Amino acid sequence: MKRAPFWLAASLALVTFCPAPAQTEKKTEVDPAEWVPADAVVYLGVTDVAQTWADFQKTAGYKLMEDETVADAVPGFSLFGPAIKKLQERVAKTLDVQPAQLKNPFTGPLAFYLAASPGGKFKDLEPGLIARVGDTSLLQKYYETAVTKLKETTKHSTDSVGSTTIDVFTKDESEGGKKDRAKGPPGGPPGEDETEPFGPGGLRMGESPEKMAEDFVNRLLAAENLPPTLAACLTEDRLIVAGSAEQVRAILKRDKDAASLAGTDDHKALLRQLKPVGSVHFQVNLPRIIELARAEAKEADAKDFSTWLKVLGAEGLRSAVGHLRVGASSYDSKFELLFLMSGERSGLAKILSMDNQRVAPPAFVSGEACLYVGANLNASKLLDDVERMLRQTDPDKADELQKSMQEVALPSGDKIDIRKEFLDHITGPLTVALSFTQPLGPQCARLLVTLGQRDQSAMTRFLTAFAPLLQPRDLRGTQVFDLAMAPGISVAASSDRLLLGSAAAVESGLQPAAGPALAESEGWRRAARQVPEEAWLAVYFDQRALLTTALELAKNKDEVAAGPTDAGAMVLRGMFGELLTGADDAKLKQLRKLLKYTGRTIFTVATTPDGVRVTSVNLRPED
Repeated sequence: MKRAPFWLAASLALVTFCPAPAQTEKKTEVDPAEWVPADAVVYLGVTDVAQTWADFQKTAGYKLMEDETVADAVPGFSLFGPAIKKLQERVAKTLDVQPAQLKNPFTGPLAFYLAASPGGKFKDLEPGLIARVGDTSLLQKYYETAVTKLKETTKHSTDSVGSTTIDVFTKDESEGGKKDRAKGPPGGPPGEDETEPFGPGGLRMGESPEKMAEDFVNRLLAAENLPPTLAACLTEDRLIVAGSAEQVRAILKRDKDAASLAGTDDHKALLRQLKPVGSVHFQVNLPRIIELARAEAKEADAKDFSTWLKVLGAEGLRSAVGHLRVGASSYDSKFELLFLMSGERSGLAKILSMDNQRVAPPAFVSGEACLYVGANLNASKLLDDVERMLRQTDPDKADELQKSMQEVALPSGDKIDIRKEFLDHITGPLTVALSFTQPLGPQCARLLVTLGQRDQSAMTRFLTAFAPLLQPRDLRGTQVFDLAMAPGISVAASSDRLLLGSAAAVESGLQPAAGPALAESEGWRRAARQVPEEAWLAVYFDQRALLTTALELAKNKDEVAAGPTDAGAMVLRGMFGELLTGADDAKLKQLRKLLKYTGRTIFTVATTPDGVRVTSVNLRPED
């Protein structure tokens, strides 16, 4: 694959996301997909770059990144923030301006895509970048500066379409050209030093965030990463960057009547099915990806490749389309991805198309839960699908799997058919819930896993067969089994569920729910409004509640440390180990400031008539 036209793209396109917007003239907007060929392999479009940046600045993630007093308390942000700053400094130096003076010269849509000719391979992919000009004079200045800098390390020539000039840059492979590139890219340090901090193992861990960020940016913008060929032009209303002069010429000549991505059924499905659509759109043409991968496969591997495609159910795959919206009034970000499918689904595509259920948690899930997972899992059906997939590639392995399920060894030495005695009684759904009871202490953690079943007596008989690994005891007429080798973990069968988890959570789960349920809480209701009402997988995570719990536990860390070493204590130490062992007052104070940036997240996967829909929403933190 030809490398992306990095330096001109970085110097001109990345200023799109500079904090100081230029004065721009509003023009009639177009769908950026109209600029992209219909057979593009990968597409990323932004309907309005300036508005998207303004919306991103409203999010808690952006405010956290800007808050230097707490950013290094979050893993990843301590590197991310400085890396963005270093990148802006380098772009500013390339364009001969101060970082604070960088302005966004674009307005309206931007499109980036990768395309390849029919029969091509991954190495033949060529990028295209098209952006609407807002401030013509500013962008002209930036463009001319970037072109001048690129001439220092590449061979420069020009082409033209009518009165439009295309600047073409080609790597100079002469000794003199190699020496120039060794000096590094425009605005950067010497090239010989750029890759040294990374080596084969990547970043040097243990360095300061600022040094790691500088090393990261140096590597990212290394002179060696310049593409073999780079072509660009600046018209009256658009900036165009591509991998060749021919591609730029094709973009310039493409008119509104030409076939574009906007006219394809898959792109129309994105706009129709994922409403309201955010300002960032993306599309991956999965059949083209498979076509490129097939071209890359060696002739000897062609048969195996076709078999794996069948196993995955790739015959019915279309494009993966999606969008991102940031800075809405009720959430920070919403990401959706729709895997479009047609025809009868098979293989992995069928497994990922499970039957939907109500997203709302069952009534027994406590309103105190800070984590909830619900999956409409049918164990027998899933096993059948996995065995069918395995049989297509290795029938012997499929036979081994089937036999292993029929001959599971018991502690007594006897064997049991786990499919007949257990899995055939499981109906689903699967739920996981984590909560913390008051007062917070060594045994406050409540982790409960449940699985729907249709025969309580069969479940009890199955669990009894695993004595003495499972030790039975009576709890108000119901047998509860404690794990002998894992104190504090129990399992039991109610009339409709199999329960596994911390002993206190299992005991509570066998009784009628006390107190409000999670489905009735305001936090859940806020989250559920942003996702489909039905899905086969739902994950809900209340980061604010979890952080609040961690900070409260840190006040009693000596009491927690002195508590019993059972399953509940293991959960606490596994999740909050550092806070309970070594966090000082300064660290705790920093973490308390994080509360205003933390909220709730909900994630769902749903089967639709046209494919599989993935939705992820980060709610806006409450005041």
